[in-house]
Amino acid sequence: MNMRKGQFQINDRFADRLGAFRHLAYSEWGEAENPRVAVCVHGMTRNGRDFDFLAEALGESHRVFCLDLPGRGESDWLREAGGYMPATYVSDIRSLLASLDIDEVDWIGTSLGGSLGMLIAGDEDAVARGLVRHLVLNDIGSFERRARRPAARFRRSGGGGRLSKAGLRRMGRIERRDLDASHAA
Repeated sequence: MNMRKGQFQINDRFADRLGAFRHLAYSEWGEAENPRVAVCVHGMTRNGRDFDFLAEALGESHRVFCLDLPGRGESDWLREAGGYMPATYVSDIRSLLASLDIDEVDWIGTSLGGSLGMLIAGDEDAVARGLVRHLVLNDIGSFERRARRPAARFRRSGGGGRLSKAGLRRMGRIERRDLDASHAA
């Protein structure tokens, strides 16, 4: 399966000079007429080439786009550092999809790419149109509220300032085998 390279021109305040265009680069796999489209978006410090093997395999059943986010891979850098944020990435991707007349995608995202997929899939307009059909996430991390430190919980409950090994074990902070190893020494 052959890969085709493409660029999408964007005219906004993040181009290298006012009135100029910046380019969002992508690799495309599969048949250009295929209505089943997969979009692959990389993590923070990576690029679209991370998906070459997957894209080649998916190219049998999908038209696959592997994007290079701004400042990565073959995409242009932004003029202002403040532009490197999810809102810019989401806007760029939505503009690219609209320019290609793509109405529905299967989204594959790693880390930042997965988070962007969730933002796009959860957008009110995208939900109404059914833009994201399937969402595959890899290594996006957790959005859980950070737990309090065990020592702070212990002090609030009337305990002293330090926790014993047995107290830490009860809170799941160390394993029994760790305690056994320390006693053997």
